[in-house]
Amino acid sequence: MASTFQRIDTHHHIMPPSWLKAAGERIMASAIGIPRGWMFDWTPEVSIEAMDQFSIGVTIGSVSTPGVSFDGVAAGRKLARECND
Repeated sequence: MASTFQRIDTHHHIMPPSWLKAAGERIMASAIGIPRGWMFDWTPEVSIEAMDQFSIGVTIGSVSTPGVSFDGVAAGRKLARECND
């Protein structure tokens, strides 16, 4: 019988296109050894596949470091809204 147990991932990184456009190159410049595809190939479908693979039923998503507040308050609010949408 297949297991119905589902994990909850409380630290699930998302990398929406608007966030990658604003932060991606900045992160890659300082993230030595991280494969470029790890960030730039992210899609919601990739996250869902990983969730299925590891029996994760629910995630609490957040963008990765440096978050959204690196270009001032107004830009950070705009980027946060785009990422949340």
